[in-house]
Amino acid sequence: MKRKEGARAPFIVRRKLQDTGTSFTISIPKEWFKGHGLDPKKVEDLLLVGDKHILVLNPNERDIYSLVSDYIDGKAPDTDIEKALLDRIRKKAAE
Repeated sequence: MKRKEGARAPFIVRRKLQDTGTSFTISIPKEWFKGHGLDPKKVEDLLLVGDKHILVLNPNERDIYSLVSDYIDGKAPDTDIEKALLDRIRKKAAE
C-alpha cells in the first residue's frame, strides 16, 4: 500500500549503503522531509544518535535537537529532566 506523499506517519524503507571511501552514507527519503515540513536545502545538519540503531533527530523538534546538540558540543544537561531525556534517547538507540 502506498502512503500519501508528505504523510507524517512512521514509515519503513530499505536504503542502500553508499561507500564514500572514509565512511558510508545513506539517503533520507524526500517523504520524511516533506512530512515534517523541512526544506533539505535549509537544514544545515542532522543529529544522529546511535548504538544498535541510529536515530535521526528532527531539527523542527527544537527542544530535543538543541539538547542533544549541546551535549555533542560538550555541554552537560542542566536539569534532571534533560538528563532523563538524554538517557531515554540513548536507551532508545540501544534497543
